[in-house]
Amino acid sequence: GLTLPPERLARDARGEGRDDRPAPDSPLNRSPTLTIGAWLALLALLGIVGLPFTAAALGRLPAAAFAFARLAGLLLAAWLAWLVASLRLVPFGRGAILLALSLVLLASALLAWRSRASLLDLLRREGRTLLATELLFHALLALGLLLRYGNPDLWHPSLGGEKPMAFAFLNALLRTTEFPPQHPWFAGGTLNYYYFGYVLAALPARLLGLVPGVAYNLAVPTFFALAGSGAFAIGSSLVRSAAERGETRAAGRPYLAGLLS
Repeated sequence: GLTLPPERLARDARGEGRDDRPAPDSPLNRSPTLTIGAWLALLALLGIVGLPFTAAALGRLPAAAFAFARLAGLLLAAWLAWLVASLRLVPFGRGAILLALSLVLLASALLAWRSRASLLDLLRREGRTLLATELLFHALLALGLLLRYGNPDLWHPSLGGEKPMAFAFLNALLRTTEFPPQHPWFAGGTLNYYYFGYVLAALPARLLGLVPGVAYNLAVPTFFALAGSGAFAIGSSLVRSAAERGETRAAGRPYLAGLLS
């Protein structure tokens, strides 16, 4: 019951629908500066796309609206790309990702236009909060990149931890055109595992045409930075909200609370 049908396996073997095969000799895969620059630019675009949604949902908590914008853009685009590929409408790859990004961008633009007054007011009023959140995200991302740069190995028998397994799952997502993907170790079988987190990592990798090892060592610091900036936003927002209600003596210390979080 866990095996894939022969016709699906044959399509995968032929690479049918693959429109984003990575080129190991491409500049993005050979120049760390270009790779990180392109990755950051894509994350910034996802943040811009996600901000109207998070501002509408979390406008009373500005730090949270800013911190979760990238994640919202990534989640929406990845879910749509996963959905159209799961329904066999468009093979999962660059075409499906661009389609999903276009739809999310259109919805984001419409929402931004409808709420432009409140959105512009939020950006003007909370410029320092936006700057603090962005600086923290990029500082954590830089720290994560330095850690991976110091130990980029993904297959060490003892120091690797779960990385060999996680890397295998990411490889499955970087090769598949349909869902569920093939299992990397159960030959001919479906990946009977919760794999959507790897779709989030596969989306920027497949859009940019990155090889698996490069993609993995960029994805891990990115999730680290998203988690850290999210914790900062929650901690600072809780203290700030309590201070505005007069319930705390730490009225001037929301950033400290965020850093401690």
